This record gives sequence, C-alpha cells and structure tokens, in this order.
Amino acid sequence: MTMEEDWYRAVLAEFGLTHEDVRTAEAKQVEVRLGGLHGCLWRTPMGQEADNLLVAWEEALTPLGILAPRLTAADGRTRVQVDERTGAFLTVWQGPDLPRLETAEELARVAGFLARFRRLSASLSLPLPHPPGLGWVESWSARAKRLEIFAQLATERLNPTRFDLIYLEQTKYFQHQADRAVTELTAAITGLQPCAAWNEIDRHRLYVGRDGLALKTLLGLNAEYPIRDLYRLLARTMPRLDWAFEPAAAALTAYGTSWPADPQEQDLLQAALRFPNDHYRLSYHYYLNHKAWPLRTFLRKQEEVWRAEPIRQRFVEELPVLLP
Repeated sequence: MTMEEDWYRAVLAEFGLTHEDVRTAEAKQVEVRLGGLHGCLWRTPMGQEADNLLVAWEEALTPLGILAPRLTAADGRTRVQVDERTGAFLTVWQGPDLPRLETAEELARVAGFLARFRRLSASLSLPLPHPPGLGWVESWSARAKRLEIFAQLATERLNPTRFDLIYLEQTKYFQHQADRAVTELTAAITGLQPCAAWNEIDRHRLYVGRDGLALKTLLGLNAEYPIRDLYRLLARTMPRLDWAFEPAAAALTAYGTSWPADPQEQDLLQAALRFPNDHYRLSYHYYLNHKAWPLRTFLRKQEEVWRAEPIRQRFVEELPVLLP
C-alpha cells in the first residue's frame, strides 16, 4: 500500500479511530464504523476562504437537522490536515441510505428535498461558492463541438468499426439536437441569477434522517443556475426509468410544491433535457478511450441509446404538460 493510498490512517488517529474501524476506503473518502452511527472521512483541497465558507454553511444548516454534523478531533479541530495541499473532516449520521430511486415515490422524495433546500438556502444571507470549470452554456457548447470532432474521427479512420459507421449514420440527428439544446439553453438562461445547488447530487450523498432526508456533506455545493439541481436528478434517473411520465410528474410536482418554477426556469429545464447526454457520454467514452469496453459492449449501448431516443424526445416535447 502506497503512502497516497494510506492517507487516512494518521487522520483517523486524530479522531480516536484506527484502521480496524474502516469499512471501505477510496481516494477522497473513507467510510468508517462508529457503533450505531455511520461515518465518512472526506478529503478536500485546502483553502482558507473555501473552508470558512463551507463551515459557515454547515453552522447554519446542521441545527436544522438536514446536514450530518462533523466529528471533533481530540484537540477540538473539525478539520485535520492530510498534507500541504489537502485536509479531511469526518461526518457522522444515523439513518439508512436511500434506495436506487426506481419508483415515483423515491424520486419525488429527493426532488422535494432539493426544492426545500433551495428555498432554505435562499433565505440565508451567506455568500455562494463559485462553480467549478466552465459555465453551463460554455460547457455544453464544448460538448456539441466534440460531437462534430468525433464524427470527423469516424470519417477519417482507416479501418472504421461498426460503431463508427453507425455513429456517422446518426450524427446529423444528434448534432441537430445538441445544437438546438445549446441555442435554447442560451436563450433561457439569460438574466437568471445563480442559486445554491450541487455540482453532483445523487442518493449516495443523502440519507434518511430523523425528520426526513438529510445530507451527509455539503461538499459539491456550488453557485449554479436555477433548476440545474432538478435537471441533474432527472437526467441521472430517467434513462433508467425509460423516460416514464409517472415518476417524472411526481418529481416535478414535489419540487414545485416547495419552489414553483417560473416560465423561464421551465424553458431552461426543457432545453437542458433536450441535449442528447447519453449519446454524448457514450461517444466520449469511445473516441477518447475512457472505457476499456469491448466493441460489442459499445455497440449494445449504442443500440440502447438509439432505441430509447424516440421515447426521450417525446418526454422532452411533452415536458410542459407534466410541469405543475
């Protein structure tokens, strides 16, 4: 085991724990056993301004029961330095993780929590953290451009595969959808002010607390455009649910109960969902060699994406009917 893989051993000692308490360990987080509680050690980049902002948000939200509290080290610190660039803190909670979000009820619970968090964060006089990387329009414009580049790679390949040939057959359709999504997103986003949302939110960051859903950590909280939290939830779960109307309607209703989306936000959500994200991700993995899958796996997934596209398009076009 390298020193990098072993980063958490010394940090655990600061909290009175040993390696025997570890359940699973990864590069940035370590799950630990704490008797009847769950615990997770989170590794993050050091930075005084970002640390202070995160702590300020935690202090405001922890007493409300929607955020797992930090554990205090022996010397009173809540953050322990790992090395000159990173630190770590330990959060503890009691309650089960969420299921896989495969029913309308499960999806609605998370959507409702996102909207309640948005309403609550809007009432706090706290500065928002800055979003990482490119903005939404800039990021998706780059994605649409990559689809063109992938088509060029497929065209110029000396020995094109079956995946390349199918990609070229479908590229006009998907490129049109991507370009249209970017155009509509640009128009819908004009004038909107950022709000608090997560860069990545999924069921693994949430648990069932005493008074409902709660967060294990605020890591990943950013200043994002409105409705992007709901978009990420739908984009992550709806392909697995075959773009079924019932769970989507339940999620949209639950979100709208705590934060009704205005027409501009509704247009933004529709534009965002129009982008062919599954097609883009698969093409990205294939042409940039991000997945060591055999060709037959890529072909199977390519067929699945194409087969689901009419259903996805119908969902996008009829989204305004589903919105409360």
